[in-house]
Amino acid sequence: MNQTVRNLPGISVPSGTVVETAARRVEAIEASVRAALRTCGRHSIADLDCDCFISADDHVTVTLRGRLPSFYLNQLAQELVRRVPGVHQVHNRIQVDFCGSGFQPT
Repeated sequence: MNQTVRNLPGISVPSGTVVETAARRVEAIEASVRAALRTCGRHSIADLDCDCFISADDHVTVTLRGRLPSFYLNQLAQELVRRVPGVHQVHNRIQVDFCGSGFQPT
């Protein structure tokens, strides 16, 4: 069985259920992820989008999306999220936008 609970704003679940507990855990981890991205000191990283999911086997996966001007910042963002307690896996969907940085690959 591979069910996923996603943190969906505006969706209510019965109090005291496993789903509610998982949803609260996802909310807490997502808040920690967003805080890590905000406090790194790089505005471009702070602006990334992230989604947190928890699987039936209690593993939390974070998906990062957005654009960054370098591979260095891409890796930095991924490592910041990977080090957040409770995160088991990071899906990095960040696009590196060389054009926005002034660098043109050859």
